[in-house]
Amino acid sequence: ILSSHAVTQMFEPLFKADVEGKLEPWLAESMKASPDRKTFTVTIRKGVKFSDGKPMTSADVVFSLETVRKSPVWGIMFELVESVKATGPDTVVIKTSKPAAKLEGQLSLPFAAIVPKNFGGESEEEFAANPIGTGPFAYASWKRGESLTFEKNKYYWKPGLPLLDKLVFEMVPDVNSRDSQLRANELDVIASPDWSQLPSMEADSSLHVGIYKASILDSLGLNMKQPLFQNEKIREAINLAIDREGIVKAALFEHGETAGSWLMPGLEFHDAAIKAPAQDVAKAKELVAEAVQEGAEPTFQVSLLKGQTFTTTVAQIIQSNLAEAGFTVSLRPLDESAMNSVLPA
Repeated sequence: ILSSHAVTQMFEPLFKADVEGKLEPWLAESMKASPDRKTFTVTIRKGVKFSDGKPMTSADVVFSLETVRKSPVWGIMFELVESVKATGPDTVVIKTSKPAAKLEGQLSLPFAAIVPKNFGGESEEEFAANPIGTGPFAYASWKRGESLTFEKNKYYWKPGLPLLDKLVFEMVPDVNSRDSQLRANELDVIASPDWSQLPSMEADSSLHVGIYKASILDSLGLNMKQPLFQNEKIREAINLAIDREGIVKAALFEHGETAGSWLMPGLEFHDAAIKAPAQDVAKAKELVAEAVQEGAEPTFQVSLLKGQTFTTTVAQIIQSNLAEAGFTVSLRPLDESAMNSVLPA
């Protein structure tokens, strides 16, 4: 979460969603599509500068989009794009192999943000250490594991913004510490307090609590490189053993709902007819017995972010659920950097 918040302070895409989720031109002034929606002419907003004072041009846009197209992670989002070419200092033409119905949405994603051509003459590593973007704030300093500081971008293209001279993200992994620091005025805003803390926060007249609907999916990811999870019956058993309703009640205090698919409520193409499977421990036990050789014990470890009450509660519920079905599960709390390092490539 911190990473995404930080990125959007420094970098901006061609399009952006407003508060109602409607896309609007941002660094783009406009985009005109051909009748077959295979050729898109983008007019770049004039007067936009990077935080080092240099103007943004079509060459920067071409470089940024070509870079994300080559990304092994995000390139799949732009696989329909055949070419990106500058036809003038303020004009870029994007051609696609097939009609691209949602190109504006793809151009609004954070990883499609505009950066200086050739990273401003630096290597990718040098640029990452001292990033430059068109956003309202400019990178100032980073104390690893402690804080990330931004200063006002004096070249920002929107008049009168930003309203703040400085923005500091403090790394406080423990939810209880965040809560106490907020109440002690050591922090001005905290994100994602634990659901169990909401009643006392809402009762505190000195605090303002905002609860917003969001399509955020929490899931249990299985590493398919592990032989145990390559067995379809094991995967089905795990799916049936988990008490999703219990998780919503105990960990979210009923501020959520069970998910039946990746396309959640609030997302386009969500199908309300697809329901989450009900917990069926008896069936899960049968599947485990069928899948595991006699005398063997299905054992695995679940890695989770430490210091997060919600995550810990969910992990403990899942651990208990799976134990009922015949699994032996251990929990491995990790900080964010360690968690990223153990995720399968």
